[in-house]
Amino acid sequence: MYQRKKEFLEIKEQLRKGISVKDTYEEETIGTCEVGYTEKEMICVATYFTTAGKLLEKQITITKEKPYYPEPTSSFKEAPIMIETIKKLTEMPSVILILNNTTKNNTLSNASHVGVQLNCATIGITTKGTEEKQIQTKKFANPLSISLGHNISQETAERIIKKQLQGHKLPEPLHMTHKILNKVRKGRRIE
Repeated sequence: MYQRKKEFLEIKEQLRKGISVKDTYEEETIGTCEVGYTEKEMICVATYFTTAGKLLEKQITITKEKPYYPEPTSSFKEAPIMIETIKKLTEMPSVILILNNTTKNNTLSNASHVGVQLNCATIGITTKGTEEKQIQTKKFANPLSISLGHNISQETAERIIKKQLQGHKLPEPLHMTHKILNKVRKGRRIE
């Protein structure tokens, strides 16, 4: 899809220019997306929930693992499979929570990449400490780092995350998606 690092950097800058932190989110549905790996495959799970937490749909895409991309273009590894999997959903969620989203070293995050490409509200979440806004979700657990993806303000992103906390470290829709991904990944491992 993308051939050279120079092309990646040019596309990254175009995507970056398209990022908006203005709210377009209307509280109706929540989507989630996470990518995981086996020895030779990349697995993406996208889900679609009501704001009350009822799972309406899940989609899974499995592909051969893509080659490593250098840090400034790392979203080009996972964002395409995320976009492909999210597009399989019968309806576009009002907001999509994307797990293991990082923005270190001035990179373009998966949440921003996906949000701009699909023109939807996205929030990036990681369990690894970063410079982004952090929320303590569970006593004695490391805080979640929250980064804006696209079409959402920091205040709205925090409110959505806090509203979806139900005793787990991750917001409930992401917790359920993470369990689905781990089940699929475990079933595909080569013993």
